[in-house]
This record gives sequence, structure tokens and C-alpha cells, in this order.
Amino acid sequence: MRQGLTPEEACSETIRRIARLDGRPIEDLHINFIALDKKGRFGAAGTGQGFPYAVTYPEYSNVLQSKALSRKHIGSEGGNDPIEDQLK
Repeated sequence: MRQGLTPEEACSETIRRIARLDGRPIEDLHINFIALDKKGRFGAAGTGQGFPYAVTYPEYSNVLQSKALSRKHIGSEGGNDPIEDQLK
């Protein structure tokens, strides 16, 4: 956004930068970001698929899916995976 990126692009670039600094592949990280710019434009991105986020203002309300930077699924909403799945 500071560099002319959209909110979604800024989220994606931030995750890529973290992955470069961390040294692990994006698939091994668990990061999600939501961004809002000064004009009210929004976007989100995460390291895996399945990160919903809600956007609401007077004329609009919707639950959207963030951009995924890998094919890995992040799990159930709200962390409600059965305990057996969490122990894998």
C-alpha cells in the first residue's frame, strides 16, 4: 500500500517476506493478514486455504475467503478440529 500495492498484494508480499526471513517454506508457516487502506479498500492473504474474513459496512456485508499462497488447508474455522486431528 505504501509501495502502491493493493491491500491483498500487501498481505501477500508481507507473508513472502516473512517466509524469506524465516527460511521455512510458506506451507510450513501459519500466517494470515487482513489489510485496509486509507480509502477503505480491503484485502487478505494467508499461507494456506480456508481463512475466511468478514467485511461489513452500511451497504454491504459478506464473508470472504482470503488469497492462499499455498495449497495447504489451514483447518476448521475457529480451531474446532477434533483433538485427534490436532495431535497429528
